[in-house]
Amino acid sequence: MSPGIKTLAVDGLRVEVERKAIRNLYLRIGPDGAVRVTAPRAVTDGQVEAFVRGKRRWLDQRLRAVPTYRPRYVAGERFPLWGKWYPLAVEETAGRPEARWEEGQIVLRIEHGAEEAWRKGALDAFYRRELAATLPEVVERQEARTGLHASSWQIREMSTRWGSCTVRTGAIRVNLHLAKFPPECLAYLVTHELTHLLEAGHNARFYGFLDCFYPEWRQARACLRAGAPVLPPEE
Repeated sequence: MSPGIKTLAVDGLRVEVERKAIRNLYLRIGPDGAVRVTAPRAVTDGQVEAFVRGKRRWLDQRLRAVPTYRPRYVAGERFPLWGKWYPLAVEETAGRPEARWEEGQIVLRIEHGAEEAWRKGALDAFYRRELAATLPEVVERQEARTGLHASSWQIREMSTRWGSCTVRTGAIRVNLHLAKFPPECLAYLVTHELTHLLEAGHNARFYGFLDCFYPEWRQARACLRAGAPVLPPEE
């Protein structure tokens, strides 16, 4: 998929949108369960969302028949990075497994016949590096915005949460899979966890603070929830 493809969250559904020089909107579901819309260049995001909502009953019926997506880490498979999807290229090598973003694709260098666990490990390490390179700037910005400061930040692979905060120590952990989502999702998650330093629970007081610190949090949370079929659910 080309870098120009945009991801929208439509009522909890992740939709990949590609704009071309065409006259009509087209909707399809990929074999991996991804919902894809091809739209004329002049069509707005709002019009795409309305189009998808109008097809929701048909979509729900078709999606129920699609098996749960499970990546295989093979050439041609698509993987997201910061909200955009890129094809995976696989190069056989005798060296250490490694994945990098290069010229519009994610390149996985790995031994011939390597097991899936090694392939996944290389991709996870890639996402960890991407997140580690981006996280400090986001933390600095959001800590200045909130006036709150964590004692430490850690990147972990988590299966049920996008992040967590130990209020007693001020330590915050973030999920490495956040590197797959648009940057605003990371900004939201960082702000969310910082807000727990003021209020441990998810109550009206907590969301009142979040409204002040990051008014766009609902859109970012919806984007994370739309990724739930292939990624860990939002906490």
